[in-house]
Amino acid sequence: MIGLTLARIVIETQTPLAIHSGLREDGFDTQLARDANGLPYIPGTSIAGVWLHLAKQHLQSKVNTDEWFGSIKQRSLLKISNGVLIDSKGKLVKGLILPSKIKDDTLLNRLAQASPHHRERVAINDRGVAEDKAKYDQILLPKGIRFCVDIRVESQQLKADEWQQLLSLWHSRLFALGADTRNGLGQIKVIGVQQTHIDLSDLSGAHPTDKISDFFASPLPTTHTLSQQETPLIELQLEVDGYWRFGSGATPLNQSGHDAAMLSYSEPSVTWQNGIPSWQVPKPVLCGSAIKGILAHRTAFHYNRITARFAETLADATHQQWQARPNKLADLFGTIEDDQVPLKEDSSPKAGRLIVEDSPIEYKPEQVTVRYHNSIDRFTGGVRRGALFSEELLYEPTITIRIWLLGDEQLDHKLLQAFEATIDDLTNGLLPLGAGAGRGTSLVKPSGGFAKGTLAYLSLESGQ
Repeated sequence: MIGLTLARIVIETQTPLAIHSGLREDGFDTQLARDANGLPYIPGTSIAGVWLHLAKQHLQSKVNTDEWFGSIKQRSLLKISNGVLIDSKGKLVKGLILPSKIKDDTLLNRLAQASPHHRERVAINDRGVAEDKAKYDQILLPKGIRFCVDIRVESQQLKADEWQQLLSLWHSRLFALGADTRNGLGQIKVIGVQQTHIDLSDLSGAHPTDKISDFFASPLPTTHTLSQQETPLIELQLEVDGYWRFGSGATPLNQSGHDAAMLSYSEPSVTWQNGIPSWQVPKPVLCGSAIKGILAHRTAFHYNRITARFAETLADATHQQWQARPNKLADLFGTIEDDQVPLKEDSSPKAGRLIVEDSPIEYKPEQVTVRYHNSIDRFTGGVRRGALFSEELLYEPTITIRIWLLGDEQLDHKLLQAFEATIDDLTNGLLPLGAGAGRGTSLVKPSGGFAKGTLAYLSLESGQ
């Protein structure tokens, strides 16, 4: 008996998604992967790669990954389609469609643009300015976009337990797609899963081809029974102690009509109700890459302090040596191949083990204000030319920080001490999260429970 198992999975982006083609759009550093309609899609190879990686990491002793995903010696049981967009009517975008249909669709029209959304990225050195060749942008798909993925498994005897364990990985927080998943991008949510098993040798009832057609013609699934229990390394509720701003935005948040020269960074998103999407006004967000950069700088400071690497010992060091991180920090934050001058010869590029999620900013409209600044001429007592400006600030918004740790390898004891000291600084209001720290803004304090998750166990193991 030859059986065919069909599964249809509907997913929704919980953070912006960056799946690039390797080329560049005009005026940008990256380009989204697009199909024949010019619409973004998720390549099946990307899905298979993430799925296989998680299966090897979490199910190696329970599932034969070579059998399911294939190898040089055998073909894969899984046939994974590309992730296809779902339009503003809640329908799949199948095959070639007319350009007029894309233009008239409120969702597809925006996604067909060269840049539906983008983020500016920059790496800061020890002097507080951009590192050389470390300023770039990323074209992204906004939060809330839905895709549909179809999966086929053809086998004589389906291993149902292994199949369900593989499906459950889709509901894992670690199942993230695209670039910069460890900086908060690419997080997905499973909206619905539909599956069926068809006996291809059974011709007594409806023909198997009719059953297959009926399955794909049915409405998109909106429920699922997948379960996955995971605990973040750290989950921290913070409240800003005073005023807050982050990044550089283009959309004012205040409703008073007062213009401001400096706006907080905000992002558009899509929400779904009864299967129909709608665009939401841009809302402020603290990007995971920004949080990670702040934590990395302070962790480097504490690690240098713990290892007695002080400025006095670097009097003859070059600029590149000054701005280079200690090699041990790569275990948590990663490093790249041309990452300045390493401190040791045995350093090599690697991905960091920390995943830092984007943090939406919770606030009320009445908490938005505009503050004016000027610089006084010491001789005339008047305002200096070009030195009068304003900035839009949020008063005491709340921020939720969620950090995950990948892998089971034990961390270096001194590195863990430095990271814990950084988290203590954050909870004690000694580490600003945002812009304008020199003017007294963006200082934070705990507003709720502080869940260290597995951090306490890591500390115990590291100290043994």
